[in-house]
Formats: sequence, structure tokens, C-alpha cells
Amino acid sequence: MFKDNRGITLIEIVVTIAILGIVIVPIYTMFLAGLKTNAKSTKLMTATDLAQEYMEDIKCSNSVIVGKQTIQKDGYTIDINIQPTEYSFGSNENTSVSYDMKIIVDKNDKNNVSVNNEDVYISSEEAVFDISCDETSLQLNLYDNDMKKKTEVVSKEPNKAGHISVEAYENMNFVISAKNNSNKDFKIDLYQSKDAVSEYELKYTSNNIIFKPKVSIDDYNYDKDFRLYLVTIDIKRLDPKTNTYTVLDSIKSYKSFFE
Repeated sequence: MFKDNRGITLIEIVVTIAILGIVIVPIYTMFLAGLKTNAKSTKLMTATDLAQEYMEDIKCSNSVIVGKQTIQKDGYTIDINIQPTEYSFGSNENTSVSYDMKIIVDKNDKNNVSVNNEDVYISSEEAVFDISCDETSLQLNLYDNDMKKKTEVVSKEPNKAGHISVEAYENMNFVISAKNNSNKDFKIDLYQSKDAVSEYELKYTSNNIIFKPKVSIDDYNYDKDFRLYLVTIDIKRLDPKTNTYTVLDSIKSYKSFFE
């Protein structure tokens, strides 16, 4: 018996490489496509999670910041737009607000505070509004440098919530110290001009106080009691190849302050 010791010829090697190329190239292409699809799915899932996270935070908050804001997180750009929207439960529904007390801060840059259309001069850079609400009345004590400058008492209906508005214009800072001694809610609406650079501080000394801040006087009719807000959240990511943003997810929902 003789053994064949010729080995593998060059032709056999070439044929083998060709067959392997025909088989491997499609598999490798499918593998790369799978990686790209998986990466894209991961980005989409992350974008959806971020959108839901911020939407739930807004819905659970006690106040809203009206307007547009942009947040950067983990390589994603989060655009949030909150705008008041009208609501109606019938053709006779009246959305006009009747305030028990109106406070206007520094409207003409003259260091004055107007309480129900009566001006009070404030010599310091900060005014303090000590406001209390009970079943039948609202009382405001206005302080300037720890000195009481004015006391205002207004009556309200016993079965309704107390409701005041604060309009801030120029650069006077102020503190709102609120206390509610009634069984109803005590509502404080803060409206600010675009030009206002004042800072404010809110101090709660009791529960059932609803504070709605930073609705622009210039953009919106602040005689409307906006209780429904349209919230739009867009999640974007920058494509380094094209240097453009791609919207991965966009959701809309509503934030309400209905009783």
C-alpha cells in the first residue's frame, strides 16, 4: 500500500478561502447590522425613559415654570416646553379670576409696593409679606427693614379658598411668609415681568397652600386662572457625523391644578 503524501494544492486553498469568504462576509454584515440596531434601540429606550422621567416629575410637582428650558443629561438634550392652555367644561364656564388681594411689586422702579391699589414706599432692597388666611378673611402685614409699614385685612367667603396675586416687575426682592388657618386651600399666584430681576423667597408655615410661580406678565393674560398646562418634552441627541440633532422621542401631556 502506498500513501498519498501530496498535501493540499494551491487550487484547493484558493477554493477554500473563496467559500469561507462567501459564507463569512454575509454573517459579518449581519453581525454589524445587529450591533447598529441594538445601539439604536438602546438610545431610543434611554430617550423614552428620560422623557417619561421628566414628565412624571412635572406632573408630581406643586408648581410649574412656564416657558422653554433645555437640560443636558448623559449626552442627551432634553427640551421642555410648558405653556398654559385653556379649558372649558361648558359654554358658560368662566375662567376669569377674582382675587381677594393683589400685590404689585416695584412696577415703576420706584421702590414701592401696591396693595389693592394703595402704594407703600419701601426703603430697603427687600420687602416682606406676612400673609395669613382664615375662614373669613385674609390679613397682610407688610414689613420694611423689620418695620411694619402696612396692615391690610380683606374679607372672603367662608366656603371659598383664599386667593391672592403677586406681580413682580423691576428689581425689588421680597419674601412671602404664608400661613393658612382655614379648612380651604390658600392660593398664591406669582406673575413676573420679563424684565424683572428680583428674587423671591416663599416660606410655608402651614399646609394647604398652593403656590404657582413664574407666569410671565408680558406673554399671558394673568387675569386668567390657568389650571391646565400643556407639557411638551423632546429628547434629542447630536449626530457627530452630520453635526445635527436627531429627535429620538417626543411626548406631550398635561399638568393640571384642578381641585
